[in-house]
Amino acid sequence: MASKTHLLGLEIDSLTTAEFLDRISSFVAAGKPHQIAYLNADCVNKCWRDKEYRDTVAAADLVYADGMGVVWASRLFGRPLPERVNAGDLLPDLCQLSIERGFRLFFLGGEPGIAETAAEKLRQQYPGLQIVGTCHGFMESDEDVLNQIREAKPDILLVGMGAPRQELWIHKYKESLNVSVIWGVGGLLDYCAEKFTRAPVWMRKMGMEWAYRLALEPKRLWKRYLVGNLVFGCRVASLVLVDMVLASIAWLAAYITRDYAWPLFGKPLNELAPYLYALPLIVITWVVICASLDLYRRHLSRTPLEELAAIVKMVGLLLVSSMAISFLLPREFELGRSVTFLTAGYSFLLLTLSRYAWNRIEGAMLREGIGRVRAVIVGTGDMALQLAERLQRHPEKKYELQGFFSDHKEPGTDISGYPVLGSSAVLPDSLTTLGTDEIFFADPSLEKRDLLNLVVACGEQGRVRQFNVVTDMFGVITGQAGFTEVDEVPMKVLRTGGLTSVQRIIKRSIDIAFASAMLLMSLPFLPFIVLGIKLSSPGPVVFQQGRIGLNGDSFTMFKFRTMYVEVNEYAEAPLQPDDPRIIPIGRLLRRTSLDELPQLWNVLKGEMSMVGPRPEMPFIVEQYEPWQRRRFDVKPGITGLWQILGRKDLPLHANLEYDFYYIQNQSILFDLIILIKTVPVVIFGKGAY
Repeated sequence: MASKTHLLGLEIDSLTTAEFLDRISSFVAAGKPHQIAYLNADCVNKCWRDKEYRDTVAAADLVYADGMGVVWASRLFGRPLPERVNAGDLLPDLCQLSIERGFRLFFLGGEPGIAETAAEKLRQQYPGLQIVGTCHGFMESDEDVLNQIREAKPDILLVGMGAPRQELWIHKYKESLNVSVIWGVGGLLDYCAEKFTRAPVWMRKMGMEWAYRLALEPKRLWKRYLVGNLVFGCRVASLVLVDMVLASIAWLAAYITRDYAWPLFGKPLNELAPYLYALPLIVITWVVICASLDLYRRHLSRTPLEELAAIVKMVGLLLVSSMAISFLLPREFELGRSVTFLTAGYSFLLLTLSRYAWNRIEGAMLREGIGRVRAVIVGTGDMALQLAERLQRHPEKKYELQGFFSDHKEPGTDISGYPVLGSSAVLPDSLTTLGTDEIFFADPSLEKRDLLNLVVACGEQGRVRQFNVVTDMFGVITGQAGFTEVDEVPMKVLRTGGLTSVQRIIKRSIDIAFASAMLLMSLPFLPFIVLGIKLSSPGPVVFQQGRIGLNGDSFTMFKFRTMYVEVNEYAEAPLQPDDPRIIPIGRLLRRTSLDELPQLWNVLKGEMSMVGPRPEMPFIVEQYEPWQRRRFDVKPGITGLWQILGRKDLPLHANLEYDFYYIQNQSILFDLIILIKTVPVVIFGKGAY
């Protein structure tokens, strides 16, 4: 079972085209009937109207996203789907796979003659393709076509009757047909028979195929695409729409409150017009801030305290932003500061109430079994058993425990009603079939290096979204790690890390802005630094050294030279301020971190970031374990956790663990916090020699 995303109460398999084909092969190899269904915006709308169709989709063995609207919605409001999986795009690969594996196909659907024409064209295009039968979708008797399919004995049955008819038909006859793969393909056979032409590739990649189809058949499809897409958008973005209303209420309520209470402020408030002009900006700012703080994404792992913290951050950012808007508007549109502060208060109240109501709705869905988190536990000792019991008695039953992984119990052993699925060594490979969302580590005998390597190996599967380490098993950044708890069992949380494309753009913009500003501010000092180095020691002013960066690529890092030229460039860094290898001015440069100013050029070139892991030397990288190589998933940084929590006072392995924690939990806000905390560290020279 692949990892799934949850959208509007529907589960969708999160897989790529290659993974989809692998699933088909595994279904055929299993020899049991499997139903495959797709979901696009129109299908989601129909699921909301038709309970039988919704239940049928929920019962399908594989549900994929055949619509960019669903993929985009997952990226904004759910767990992001990797890509759109479309039957038309898959067909060439499916034909090649069928030829290689000897799979037998049967086509059912379309008007009379469509299936036959599609089969003939594909046979000509793919010699050796076994299409063992065809039938149109307007049969008078289901039993006749069922007998035809049984006699043909296909491995894969493509049913093109349109949703939801094809899904209901497949669900009804799946067991009696005994075909390994029965796949509802919509209008695929019509396209294969060239009854309709497909949209150009560029339109399909942009998710605009619906516009092409609408242009071909406007009378038949206008309601489905124009009205249907609008309805789908409203359903998916319901919380955004609610927030737009709440932002308007908070802004106008603040104005009314201030207007009625003007005697308390000493003077009347200006007229309403400027506030109405500013309202759209306030609403947009509200939504953008909430989106940046992930307040629209379902966080089953987010505790109420974490949600409240996100709301507090949102209100603070909204206050600062609204004051900035007030400052930037022309003088005739002056906005009262009291209104912005009152807006912040109303925003906190309304956001808290709306998220509480939303969480109650999600809780009700979880109790009905919708959107539960699949979890496994590593360990079978007392700690693991206590955790399993707590997971199952969680008031909202949000966890679906799949079993245990243990190096001390035989696979198949029953523990508290759940099986031992294997040893920790097979955990990463097992995730593909289990579709696990979260892993709980509750085995104190598991060494730290083994735990970290397991986290990396599981993360490479692209399945797990969060790792939870029970109690103090994981001693990394004890005072800094993110904590949560499950029914009073304390956890340290390691998320899968990674920034979205928008967040990467924001991070790069911050890098350019900070690096440019710092270079400009440092210009008056550069001549004195250059002169000081020249007077202290002969040799180049700038020290250049090969380092390893993003994706393991090498680059040249720049620093002001602080040691004598005869010192080996890869010698151990000074650990004492009186190290004789340091030139006279070098002590000041290293103490104040001014020696790292040239690295701002590395930042502008895109080789480094302002915040990230320490850039490492090649000969050290050669000795890395798998978990340590995670540092190459991001750009190295001028500063990082190692800078603000110890610098050179810490041993190398501790610095690497700080880097690992940063990568697993990186965010724009985390970067800004590190940048702010770097300032006093640099000023006081903590850990720098």
